[in-house]
Amino acid sequence: MLPQFNERGFLPPGIYETSWTELKNRFGKGDRRQNILVGLSAILKLLG
Repeated sequence: MLPQFNERGFLPPGIYETSWTELKNRFGKGDRRQNILVGLSAILKLLG
């Protein structure tokens, strides 16, 4: 689970585990970001 953004709009420092759904919901707003996530998904599938 991802923590809330801090007062500056950033995630606190750290390494987090998250689901693909949570990642898409949190960072996939807007056409450009959705396209980036589509590309990232394709790369991850190629890496196996």
